Amino acid sequence: MVKIAVFMFALFLIATVAAAYAIALFNALVDAKHQVEQAWCGIDVLLRQRHDEVPRLIEMLKEHGGADGVLLEQASGLHGRTGHGVPDGKRLASEEALSRCIRSLLDFGAGHPQMQASEAYRELQQRIGGLEERIAQRSDHYNAAVRFNNSRMERFSSLFFKGLAGMARRPLFATEEHERTDMHVSMLPAQ
Repeated sequence: MVKIAVFMFALFLIATVAAAYAIALFNALVDAKHQVEQAWCGIDVLLRQRHDEVPRLIEMLKEHGGADGVLLEQASGLHGRTGHGVPDGKRLASEEALSRCIRSLLDFGAGHPQMQASEAYRELQQRIGGLEERIAQRSDHYNAAVRFNNSRMERFSSLFFKGLAGMARRPLFATEEHERTDMHVSMLPAQ
């Protein structure tokens, strides 16, 4: 009788520990998923603000003339393809291409005295440069959350719970090193 009681207690203890481990693992997976979503929201807000500034930049460059028409068309096309919502690989690639295109447009404007003479252009340049800089900074936080999320999913202990937790592999948001420079300061003409 004592052996049965000890066996039942041991079985109960093992089941309790296993259930506690499963609950803790599930909660950790859900936390990892939400960290990625929260980090993306921080970037998405800035991308939307940048999205609002791109037409102004294109229009200003058209008004002052001399901008490469192909580059302006490319910027308009990329602007139309970027969107809102989840950061899938296609969206991130479009956003990264738009960042490079904006960089080229700002480089163009920086090299033309008539553009730099325009107070409105300099203000727009500073706003966009500041947004690009903050996007690059926040992408570090997002990418760290994605790496943690993706590595959590690949662990053996997570294989059984990742579907229940609604986890999915997330793409990294790559920014080029030159985009991390302070664009609005480095592009202003020397006085």
